[in-house]
Amino acid sequence: MTCKQILELSDNSLDERSRQLISDPLKWVINNPKDITTYNTRKVDRWRYLPNVVTFLPMLDMFARCAKSMNSRVNKIVHDEQNQMKKIFIEIHKLTSNKNVPEKWDLRENGYFYLKTIKESTFEMKTSSVSPGLQLVDICLYLICHKEIILQNKQINPNTAYLLMYIVTHGKSFDFTLNGFLRESNELHKKIMTIPFKERSKNSR
Repeated sequence: MTCKQILELSDNSLDERSRQLISDPLKWVINNPKDITTYNTRKVDRWRYLPNVVTFLPMLDMFARCAKSMNSRVNKIVHDEQNQMKKIFIEIHKLTSNKNVPEKWDLRENGYFYLKTIKESTFEMKTSSVSPGLQLVDICLYLICHKEIILQNKQINPNTAYLLMYIVTHGKSFDFTLNGFLRESNELHKKIMTIPFKERSKNSR
């Protein structure tokens, strides 16, 4: 159904060549639905599409960039205990921290993952009850998630509001919410739609 709706929209709003590039794969998908699958033979691989797994690599990129900005390195990464995804997190960290793996992963128009400053770091999973660092992270997340109500009541709890603003102004968050996704998608769409068309080369056919 979704592919058919996209196909109808593309047929009405695009030039001939764009329609061809978009409609050909859509028509193939419509005609060959049984050839598309997300099935995984390993049970652990079925967890790879969960949000907390998808965001792990971008978070490693943020750690590495933060360390670079402070002319430092990441020696240890501590993650809250999640037994179901533990093996996946270990695999991702093992790959990205390997000194023989490239320090930058090219994402073409989407930039790149920077991993230089997490090379040869260690990875550990703990429960927050035994990790003051994770407890601090939980406090920060709580304040950020309740930002609006905290600021609305800053006269009642000024210290809480002050701590919240300190975290916001001195930190950087990775927004993987629906609103964050829509905001980023709109920015990318605006960028794409404002790129001027290039004149066709005289030698092109």
